[in-house]
Amino acid sequence: MKKGYVLLLIPVLLSIVLVGCTTTKKSIEIKQTRSTEKLEYGKLVFMGDECVAWFSPDLNIIGRTDIAKYFTENQIKPQESEILEHFASLGWTIAGTPKKDKYTIEYQLERLKTEN
Repeated sequence: MKKGYVLLLIPVLLSIVLVGCTTTKKSIEIKQTRSTEKLEYGKLVFMGDECVAWFSPDLNIIGRTDIAKYFTENQIKPQESEILEHFASLGWTIAGTPKKDKYTIEYQLERLKTEN
């Protein structure tokens, strides 16, 4: 009787070890892939509900008048939620917590770098 349990227990334990090893290997590969991905960063600055600046990935500052023109051309309502949705549709995500001070809210954005 005990011999039967031992014979059954050996394949069960081997399969558990095998599953554990392959799962660990896959999670390590996923982490390595994410660490090698290149990200680009941008920044949106709002004053009240108005977007007053966009710092592009190449660190150029795009001011309020250029942003207003961009929103008009792309039929985007100049509301904070609509603007954030538009940037999300372009692949941008909010990184961290928005920085708030007395007059402005600053959103740090990031996305996977696109190849040109």
